[in-house]
Amino acid sequence: MEEDFVSAPWLRRLISVVLLGGLVLLGFRVMEPFIIPVVWAAILAFVTWPAYEWVLRTCRGRSIVASLIMTTAVSIAVIAPIAWLALVLRIELGVAWREAQNLLAGGAQLPPGILKLPWIGEQLRELVARAAQDPHLLGFELNKVANQSSERIVHLIGGIGREAAKMALWSMGWCSQR
Repeated sequence: MEEDFVSAPWLRRLISVVLLGGLVLLGFRVMEPFIIPVVWAAILAFVTWPAYEWVLRTCRGRSIVASLIMTTAVSIAVIAPIAWLALVLRIELGVAWREAQNLLAGGAQLPPGILKLPWIGEQLRELVARAAQDPHLLGFELNKVANQSSERIVHLIGGIGREAAKMALWSMGWCSQR
């Protein structure tokens, strides 16, 4: 007795498994950008929960005020080190630029061990040769790197501030519905 290929139970199961696997994969692709922020939010919520309860008791049960205070405190705790890092990076790049100009003005040579490094040895040799011809070239390159990193850090701080403001507005709206 031959089994009809279209109505075979194993084929229906296989099609169901393939479709289910495809739906799971597509669902993961849609949710992928949100996984890391949600995990970090869960970690921050777990870690700051005792502090939130203390602030809530201090605010005599006013959850909106406590949420706003905690959101501000967590935002500052994230933004302040990033801003400090940006400032230190900017200062250190300025010092590195002046030191490199002084070093290249004296006709410095890279050690042979560095020049023998695979992939970057030849690039470093060319960079030193170009910088020796025009010492301001290195300053231009360092300034470009400093501007790019500053832009990225400012963009990151702006994103954190924007998300903190959204979270504060959301928490105030959620608390007022209770």
